[in-house]
Amino acid sequence: MPRKPAEYVQFKLRIREGLRRRIERDAEKNNRSANNEAVARLESSYSKHEQQALIETLVGGEFNADFLRLVALKMQLLQAGNPAWKSDKTARSKFVKDLANALLAADEALLSAPSDPDAAVDWLSSDEWGKK
Repeated sequence: MPRKPAEYVQFKLRIREGLRRRIERDAEKNNRSANNEAVARLESSYSKHEQQALIETLVGGEFNADFLRLVALKMQLLQAGNPAWKSDKTARSKFVKDLANALLAADEALLSAPSDPDAAVDWLSSDEWGKK
């Protein structure tokens, strides 16, 4: 007899000891069982994958999604360094010029940007991207 889709089933899984400890540590932080922590993380990974696929569809592909992600990160960094950009005309002008320079450099940057998100943020924060 086939299983019902909403039915909970036991699923045996072999994982590294270090990963098991991380799951248990995070489960304790999040006030849930290790099983519920693992299930939440698995469900989240599928959700993120589905969101990424939707974003790529909406913007015309993986390259465009990566490009826009880099631009968004650079905008966040520029905004953080120029908090008055919304209210001060001079600050806004500087923000727009800095962003325009970043966009001009983005095509090259996309080819040389680190793939690790933390390294990419450090790299985007540096003077290596967006300075012309």
